[in-house]
Amino acid sequence: MYKLLTTINKPISEQLNRLFTNTLPSDGNFLVRYNISEPVFCNTVSCCSIFNSFVCWCALFASTYTFCRLIKRCGYFSQHKLFERLITSRLVSMTHALGTLYLSTNIVLNDTPWTVYNSSAQNQMIAFSLGYFLYDTVYTCLLEWNNLFLIHHTAVGTYWVMCLQSNTGGYAGAIMMLMGECSNPIQLPWELSRRMKYTYISNFLSPIFTYSFITMRCGVLPIVSPYLWYRMYLLPEPNENYKLAWMGLGTGVIIASMMWSKSLWKGYKKYKN
Repeated sequence: MYKLLTTINKPISEQLNRLFTNTLPSDGNFLVRYNISEPVFCNTVSCCSIFNSFVCWCALFASTYTFCRLIKRCGYFSQHKLFERLITSRLVSMTHALGTLYLSTNIVLNDTPWTVYNSSAQNQMIAFSLGYFLYDTVYTCLLEWNNLFLIHHTAVGTYWVMCLQSNTGGYAGAIMMLMGECSNPIQLPWELSRRMKYTYISNFLSPIFTYSFITMRCGVLPIVSPYLWYRMYLLPEPNENYKLAWMGLGTGVIIASMMWSKSLWKGYKKYKN
């Protein structure tokens, strides 16, 4: 019966293939192609994906923290206070940065740009990052309170929730994450070497991280973001209130990034002098 349907009607064949493989078209254009008026989106599935991501980040933190405690009990790095907490949080952060870079690069290179609705890859990236931001918000509130981090995470998390709820905005978000995360893998070795007094390493990495971070956050991001907002504004969905809210959240993220950059530049100049 399946073979008969595939030979008679190609659209039916495509729908059966999607039913059996449980995937959507990679171009995110399912609704346009099959005349469906509402986004293909399941809140329950998305919440489960976010929760699973959050649990995985917490498990990674717990396992890495335990491993670092064992290393310290064996006599290594015993002179460094908060060694296990610092190493663990930065390793989790770099894991997210590398994972986001991979996912967002894949989306930018392979997804059809500026489709009305998110592709499955975009929604996977959103769930991946939302779980991390939820974990990092809990970590920041409990162990390393930082107002800028909380403002940044709240703005980005709200943007991602709106993307999932409306099933739009994932492509622009992938581009912004690609720009925002590209300098973060350098941050881990730089910050650890600085905190643990490995002067040679920190002296080498400090200008690389400082200039790359400031260039992306104060140069590239503020220039590219208005173009992304313009392209999102041209999309037929969601409504205008969503689009204006996205622009406001994006502006807040850019302002927070500039404040980070200013603080980083002051520290760099003070360190050099």
